Amino acid sequence: MKNTLRNRGLMKQANIKDYATYEIKINEVKHDDIGQMNMYMGYFAKEGNCEGNNLPISIILSKDKDDLLVEYATYKMNNQLFVSRHC
Repeated sequence: MKNTLRNRGLMKQANIKDYATYEIKINEVKHDDIGQMNMYMGYFAKEGNCEGNNLPISIILSKDKDDLLVEYATYKMNNQLFVSRHC
């Protein structure tokens, strides 16, 4: 039986060895949104993962995004954080 925990944009499935955090924004993504998701990734990488688990990923979907802001806000960050537009 597959166990799933969903809480505030966190999903962990027992048969998948990873965490995914996500946020859906109704407005434009801001740099502090990206920083907050990076903090969540750091937390789950250190506290949530067990040995052998994949690194967590984060996804931010927003109504609009400034590509230059995203580039600078994610500079030298983990490449497991994705920011994209949704309609």
